[in-house]
Amino acid sequence: MINGFKGQYKFLSNFYEKGFTFKGKHYATSEHAYQAFKSTNEQDHELVRLQLSPRMTKKYGGEIEIREDWEDIKYNLMLEIVRKKFKDPYLKNLLEKTEEKYLEETNWWHDNFYGNCTCGKDKCKEKGKNYLGKILMIVRKENRNDNS
Repeated sequence: MINGFKGQYKFLSNFYEKGFTFKGKHYATSEHAYQAFKSTNEQDHELVRLQLSPRMTKKYGGEIEIREDWEDIKYNLMLEIVRKKFKDPYLKNLLEKTEEKYLEETNWWHDNFYGNCTCGKDKCKEKGKNYLGKILMIVRKENRNDNS
């Protein structure tokens, strides 16, 4: 099991700084892409996309007006973004080296949708859904099948 996306596994994190092109635009991180697509207009999209750090892009992504269908599209959007990120041969190879390990995005910031918050507070007592970890494992399997 890989528990948390830091140290040698930081490349699994949406904050990992390796840019890529997605839907015709360059994004510095997968966090930049994910947060930018929350927007309802091009001006907010660009404001979020062009932030200098993933931390700032997450901050601004939480302050803009969020599209009405966000809850319906966010999982599939994340899947698309992660697929695109791991088309990069270097990152694809690193993901492959995780072998069959279970990938869990542990965190302390109460994200029980994409991860599993381990803060210990009452609202995080139940195990998180870990959708980012599950998406990474899906992409790892897809990449293997592409190489067959």
